[in-house]
Amino acid sequence: LYHAALTHGSNHLVVLIAQACELLRAAGMTDPGAMLSHLLSATMDGALRAAEGDGSPLSVLTGPVSRGDAGTVADHLSAVAGAAIDLAAPDILESYRVLARAATVRSLQSGRLSERAAGGLMDVLADSDGRNPT
Repeated sequence: LYHAALTHGSNHLVVLIAQACELLRAAGMTDPGAMLSHLLSATMDGALRAAEGDGSPLSVLTGPVSRGDAGTVADHLSAVAGAAIDLAAPDILESYRVLARAATVRSLQSGRLSERAAGGLMDVLADSDGRNPT
């Protein structure tokens, strides 16, 4: 479990960064690493500081999922789906869905989202065949 936790935190973060870089390049950014560097460093620092002791990294969660903004999440899914097709990288769309679902569940459990807002997000995040595996 120890090794799995470290692998999940480290290796999957690398994949997430690679996917974000691909999307930024598809959006016309020439140096996605520079664009992501400060944002991700600040986010990771804040989450790790929040995790110290009995704290929760979720206390630094921001963005449309934490606000229950299903409309923006739907817009993101549309944009990511188009880019994923262009990039021949369907894993990016699935990663976005899986992580947004996880953020929804965690936000609901922590009291950041109402059940209604979480339900709206999960509806938007359902697979194209209507399944919602979470």
